[in-house]
Amino acid sequence: MHFGAQQKMRLKKDKKISKGYRLRPETHKMITKVQKILKTDYDDTLWFLCNEYIIKLNNIIKENTK
Repeated sequence: MHFGAQQKMRLKKDKKISKGYRLRPETHKMITKVQKILKTDYDDTLWFLCNEYIIKLNNIIKENTK
């Protein structure tokens, strides 16, 4: 996966605006763990996790409609 290289390039270009996420502390802890693995900022980590979740949901839906 080329996620890390692409993200490093993107991070230099983007300016981040704090959005004040209102999540449970447990959720923040899980996101922080993934953030350390991906070595990205909080927004990019959250985007990555949501994107992966959507992909998995779409695969489940495809399997169930066969």
